[in-house]
Amino acid sequence: MTHCFAVEAEAESYRFIGGEKIQLRFQPATVGEPNEQIVSDDGNISLPTGTTLKIRGKTASESQLSIAEQLVKDTTAKNVQVRILILDYPPRKIYVAGEVRLPKSIVLTPGVPLSLLGALQEAGGINEQGDAMRVNVVHTDSDGKRSGHTFDITKLALPGTADLGPKLLAGDTVLVPRGDHFVFSGEFNKVGMVSMGDLRMEPGEKPVLSRVIAGLGGFKKEADVKKLKILRLRTDGTREVISPLESAAGTQDPVLRNGDIVEVPAKNEAKEKERALSVFIGGKIKTPGVYPIGDSGLKLSKLILQAGGLSDSAKGTKVTINRPSEPGTKRVVDVTAILKHAQWDLDVDLQDGDVVNVPERAF
Repeated sequence: MTHCFAVEAEAESYRFIGGEKIQLRFQPATVGEPNEQIVSDDGNISLPTGTTLKIRGKTASESQLSIAEQLVKDTTAKNVQVRILILDYPPRKIYVAGEVRLPKSIVLTPGVPLSLLGALQEAGGINEQGDAMRVNVVHTDSDGKRSGHTFDITKLALPGTADLGPKLLAGDTVLVPRGDHFVFSGEFNKVGMVSMGDLRMEPGEKPVLSRVIAGLGGFKKEADVKKLKILRLRTDGTREVISPLESAAGTQDPVLRNGDIVEVPAKNEAKEKERALSVFIGGKIKTPGVYPIGDSGLKLSKLILQAGGLSDSAKGTKVTINRPSEPGTKRVVDVTAILKHAQWDLDVDLQDGDVVNVPERAF
């Protein structure tokens, strides 16, 4: 059986994903007239015999062979020649999301490979909260099955190596997760959100409390060290309070967990009382952290503004509030309606211990 494979070199390595505009040509002419069609989203095309054939995931050469074999089955012809011309390519995109500076979709240029490292560079690189050692690439194959692979970006493009990571394919999603992070508040020499990357810990080293505090420069002179507390979020939205240094005997040095809030008050009781009334805001907000409620109270809208406003990728319609006094419940607030449309009746008076989370919007 002879087949005519006259396609562009670019198309030889291209695999159909659906949405391509193609022209089919046949020999002998009795098999069918030349026709143009759009490959369906499922990757199917229609043959002159009325048969539907799936070419998704195949190259032009592989598709021509499959079409010719099918036409031999459908007709009396014994020698069928098939040619596929790709007249137009659909936009082929990969998606970069998570903790990058510019979450975006990137249109692939046919015939021009894009590596994982190249995609992250186009997205502005990994931000300060991102975990460069656990970057996930999700791929969907021609049968719709998804698979995920994790890559350590810190090992790419090292001196003496040309490894830029895997070549990305249309439909791939690159997700940079947030690295383990902790929030420090009170009388530390450095306060705010601290990531594992900020601490420059050795591979495999655990974030033991004393090690992390040393990485922050230690306590201020006025710190009441014995009253240090770790606020740890439970799965039901409440927070467990751990006081590891409360007594000199049997002092513990716990390993911190992702999302822990560590507070140490000043020895001055007045300052301690003032700092006790606070809330925490995290997620897609420009300045996550712990904020005091103050004597006049604190509304959700004001907290959002104090924290620098919503990030570009924030889903402002689904901001959640976990309240310790209401265990197991989660309040959902449309902050966009409050800030942009002045629907002040939706605003919420925050209470001590509230945990506010701003989720990421989907593409």
